[in-house]
Amino acid sequence: MVLVSVTIEPTKNRELVFLPSVPTSPNYKPRVSLGLVIVMTNNETTRINLNSVKIRYGSITKSFPENVIFNPGGSWRWFTDRRISLPYPPQRKIVVELKFGRDTIRHHKNIGPPQKQIAQGSYLFPGKVGDLNKDEFWREKGRHAKHFSQIFAHDLEMVGPVNIGRKKVSRQWRGSRKKNENHFVWNKPVYAMADGEVLDSFDGRPDNPKPGEYFVPPPGYTERDGENIIGNFLHIRHEDDIVLYAHFKERSLQRGLVRGARVSAGQLLGYVGNSGNSTDPHLHIHAVKQGTPRRNPSFPLIFRNAHVRARFLPGTGPINPWVRLQNQGLPDKENLICPSSRKPQE
Repeated sequence: MVLVSVTIEPTKNRELVFLPSVPTSPNYKPRVSLGLVIVMTNNETTRINLNSVKIRYGSITKSFPENVIFNPGGSWRWFTDRRISLPYPPQRKIVVELKFGRDTIRHHKNIGPPQKQIAQGSYLFPGKVGDLNKDEFWREKGRHAKHFSQIFAHDLEMVGPVNIGRKKVSRQWRGSRKKNENHFVWNKPVYAMADGEVLDSFDGRPDNPKPGEYFVPPPGYTERDGENIIGNFLHIRHEDDIVLYAHFKERSLQRGLVRGARVSAGQLLGYVGNSGNSTDPHLHIHAVKQGTPRRNPSFPLIFRNAHVRARFLPGTGPINPWVRLQNQGLPDKENLICPSSRKPQE
């Protein structure tokens, strides 16, 4: 049998952690989302080749063909580009199969929901309903698991009413996309999701002046430790989690939010911007258990006191009723979010 060291994340108390997602319609069945990061190290004295990764969950098998060559002592990090959606209630075990030539390494893992993350059990949404104008709602922009640290990350923007001819439709911006101020989410307040302590922050990076395009730094622009990717940001420790809040508007972080500062749940942190590696204004959030959020596997975020609704097609209007989100994660697909425990008025 080939000699390979294997670690699988995210884990808590020796269990792989899944995300229990809220169904976006009373007619939909609940689902769970699983995102894996697998680190493999070749302990052989010769090269080996990873041919495939398989994840078995009861009668369900997810297969991922690979062709990766490891030199002796070499390591490679494999992760799911997209979360794996599985039926609810979940079975307690999965099997991870790694095929190296004729050899197959199997790891049997227990899986479970996130343990109590904070004293209140789950997070507040980082926006407030009082900051929304009529027919404005937060929106899950979509998953972007192009990096192992962002499997459970959220990119949050907003939609609002736009008149196109005689029709009123929902869009992310009014008029031209090319102006930050035309985006409904631009300059919206961002709030702490729980009590916590600031571990790091930065507030001096310019906003992308050309929405729709990636920001090109001006000549002579310097960045700190490559962190221009996340723009103006906060790292806040919320009990067991370290949460990254990213892409704040330049110079919008509130005074005193420096290393060691305490924050309270619902406290104003700053305003949504378009700084860093960002094409359009939005808020990025994700959590890890240790280290820095850019270099460690992310953990699911569980929210309370909000409502969600499945995203509707442009111009067609809403097609699903609002569903209460309470101690659950945001659904996998694009959706609308109203940060209120009260059901929004139709």
